[in-house]
Amino acid sequence: MSIKYKVEFKDDPACSKSDVLAAASGGCVRTSIPRYNDVVDMALIELPDEASAKKMEELMAADSNVVSFKIL
Repeated sequence: MSIKYKVEFKDDPACSKSDVLAAASGGCVRTSIPRYNDVVDMALIELPDEASAKKMEELMAADSNVVSFKIL
């Protein structure tokens, strides 16, 4: 069962940070929308399992560029 996250970044207009975060967690970016609300960049990241999701949550907590994240 895959797990999907909506992640908001302070600065990721080229989607490079979301790609690195997803790859480090064993997942992939499904959708990326630069400046989707004129304030932050957003990515939908899909992870294969709960272990990957836990790793990604740890990485996001340590990343000052991540504004917020939500499990979908």
